[in-house]
Amino acid sequence: MNLGATAHVDEFDTTLLDKNLEDATVEILRGLGTRIVTGVVSRLRYRPGSSSPGQPPHVHRGKRGSSPLAQIAFAQPDPLNMIAGPLADRETRIPRTIEEGGESIARDGSRITIAPRPFMRPTFELETMQAPSLWADCISP
Repeated sequence: MNLGATAHVDEFDTTLLDKNLEDATVEILRGLGTRIVTGVVSRLRYRPGSSSPGQPPHVHRGKRGSSPLAQIAFAQPDPLNMIAGPLADRETRIPRTIEEGGESIARDGSRITIAPRPFMRPTFELETMQAPSLWADCISP
């Protein structure tokens, strides 16, 4: 049965959709990076001595006031990438050794084994579990 109606479909232009999705992604990654940094810093405690293995490390005040480990950086080198992590000396691998455990050299020159004291990964995992819901309804017409 023909009702005499016809439909005309224009070619779908994805340019606007792509732009909206990229803008939403940049905003979501920026917010995610901020929440990761805030979450990590809130896990660190200024306390004397060492934390228990498996717990976030205790941080100690350095010569300049705050602990280098507590100086967490957040960077977005380009719009679709996000980096968050400690600003400590990258050559010494101290933050990674604290996070994952490993061997290091003590001040007296002896080799020591450091048990993991995760502080970045738990926060990253917690925040990224929520990431899919951040993209829900992120594109408006």
